[in-house]
Amino acid sequence: VLGVVIDGKARAYPINMLTGPTREIINDELSDVAIAATW
Repeated sequence: VLGVVIDGKARAYPINMLTGPTREIINDELSDVAIAATW
């Protein structure tokens, strides 16, 4: 699981759902903050 916490709010992304040649980055928003998570 790839996890992010901002201002006490958490979001989790299952790695098995995120693997593949076209899924190397997540663009999301949490607590009105834009985030880009890569692995």
